Amino acid sequence: MFINLKKLVLILLLGIILADTGTVAAEAVIDDNNIGVNVISSGQLPLSVKDRMQDSVAVIARQLISGKTMEDIAANKSQYESVIKDVFNKILVGYTVKRVTITGNNDIAVSVELLPWDDTIRSVSVQVKTDGVSPEIGELALTDIKDIGSLFQADLYGLPIDAIDWTNGILKHSLNNFMLIHLPEFRADFEMNPGIATDVTVTIYPRMPVIRDIDLKMRSESMPNLYLLQERLFCQSQTDVLLGVPIAFVERHKKYFTTKIGNALDREAAFKAVDMHTSVDIVTGEKTYITTHSDAAKYNVNIEGWADFGRNDNDNNNIMYRIHLGRYLTDKHEIFSQIFIKPQETQVDWAAGYYYHFNDKWRTGGRYFFADKTWSIDTQRIFNKRWSTRFDYLPAKSSWQGAIRYNVHDFIGLEYIWERDDGKDDRWIRLIGNF
Repeated sequence: MFINLKKLVLILLLGIILADTGTVAAEAVIDDNNIGVNVISSGQLPLSVKDRMQDSVAVIARQLISGKTMEDIAANKSQYESVIKDVFNKILVGYTVKRVTITGNNDIAVSVELLPWDDTIRSVSVQVKTDGVSPEIGELALTDIKDIGSLFQADLYGLPIDAIDWTNGILKHSLNNFMLIHLPEFRADFEMNPGIATDVTVTIYPRMPVIRDIDLKMRSESMPNLYLLQERLFCQSQTDVLLGVPIAFVERHKKYFTTKIGNALDREAAFKAVDMHTSVDIVTGEKTYITTHSDAAKYNVNIEGWADFGRNDNDNNNIMYRIHLGRYLTDKHEIFSQIFIKPQETQVDWAAGYYYHFNDKWRTGGRYFFADKTWSIDTQRIFNKRWSTRFDYLPAKSSWQGAIRYNVHDFIGLEYIWERDDGKDDRWIRLIGNF
């Protein structure tokens, strides 16, 4: 088969055109990801300032170079370098652009050399103040940002004094990031007196939400409420320091505050006299709940007042006060005496006995009543802070008494009592005041 010469020429020309088009299409085009910038200075250049400068130069370079081929860049290299230098010089304060150099093949590197103006910062002094919180909270907050001076040192040292205004935004951004990491519950502002020796004053303020109210409870399993009340005002003064403090800050430093409040109470004369040890629970919120648990290592003292309703008692025992004075020989063995006072009588009855504490839930033992010259065997089971039961048995009289107790709160309790005495059953309700 023969091919027409004219057609052959046309085919060859088309092939050449297509081949040339493919070559152009295949030639590399520079995009934003292929452009790198490095800014250097003959003097000290803070890293954060350098990063900001490199970002600015990158914006200029991308506008000029992105989308161009290497051939275009090589042909106009001097022009591009001159434009970058002129534009960056116009927005730069404190430095002069000495030289801009564009190099590279598939990737473009833009190098910018700077000359700092005279009078650079040679020392940085940072003072930190607090506003809106007590000195104690302020001191604790300052420990979280103790390295804040190094932040300003890194951002300012070696910087031309004339460049301070240009770098204010950089400093604010660095400060905000530092606070978010080290003290997120506070915000910070700064004022600067620039010079060869630059002074910086940082002021920190609490962020919302803050603690607005405190509900304080003082509890003890081994000392009466009246004993705790004498230290309530002191304890309130220790907890009031949290008012106006950011909730998240107190939550983050909860261990510090629980230890501080507990140790402060234990150092008070009344608590120290009986070797009290206090633990503290804090539930944070705009209304914060604080509960202290104070117990004496060697003593068990409580005072109760009883008022019985619905009891069949001919001896008029419906109202009585009981004082329990216990001494722990070990953490399980307790000896005690009990004093029973009946307001309607002048006589005071008392008993002495021993309890064995299996744990903080179970105890058993016995008492000797001197007035009746009888023994009783006693057992108590505590389920939780609200509910407990007890059982008392008098062998000599073949009588017993069982009770289920519910503590309404720290000062008031109720018992449902079932008693068998002389073969007769009796049931009644007892209102108990915990003094």
